[in-house]
Amino acid sequence: MKARITVVTLGVDDLEASLKFYRDGLGLPTEGI
Repeated sequence: MKARITVVTLGVDDLEASLKFYRDGLGLPTEGI
């Protein structure tokens, strides 16, 4: 069985700026926000 990461939780000061970076910039899914 391959190890994998399915959930990453990060604490941030500016949620909107973080969403722009991770979702819009890197193209990562941001479900559950």
